[in-house]
Amino acid sequence: KADINNIFYDENNQWNMILTHTPAFSLNGSTNPNRLNIASMGLSYTLQLLTRDYGGSLSFSTSYSPQGLNAVFENNSLGKIGLFTALNFYHQVGWQFYGSLSWGDTNFYYLESTYNLLRDEQWGTISLGPYASNYVTATRGFNSQVQDNNYGGVLLYTLPNSGLSLRARLGTGETGFRGEININGQIKF
Repeated sequence: KADINNIFYDENNQWNMILTHTPAFSLNGSTNPNRLNIASMGLSYTLQLLTRDYGGSLSFSTSYSPQGLNAVFENNSLGKIGLFTALNFYHQVGWQFYGSLSWGDTNFYYLESTYNLLRDEQWGTISLGPYASNYVTATRGFNSQVQDNNYGGVLLYTLPNSGLSLRARLGTGETGFRGEININGQIKF
């Protein structure tokens, strides 16, 4: 992995845009392959853009898991190339968008847009918005996505000055109610 930064300055010698190019190559081997630990290789590229008003990233990746090195378990996706792309955009007014698309045996997409309803130094940030997807994550590891058209709402709450956030996704799909709650924390040194 390599990060290549380009910083652009205005007439007052203040930065006004940062472009970061991140190409990466990964090679994963396993002496005991299973659903959680497969042998694979991947190639990816991410372009990140940051200005004072908005920012975002665009990522492309491809992966390959050879059948011969993962012969312990049967799977239709082994021996085929998988492709993935993602777009993330945010604006300083509080609007954020995320979308992803993956191609393989089955094509999957996820779209999400949120807006900050409250942004306060004392109370934190509350964001709300819709999402739509054509899959759910059934298990962990390789081939964990299952086809299921679903849609609903996303609620995000970030505590001020703590690095803690709560993300709830509630919706409905072909198989009924969908709910997911995540708590994230960041530790800074």
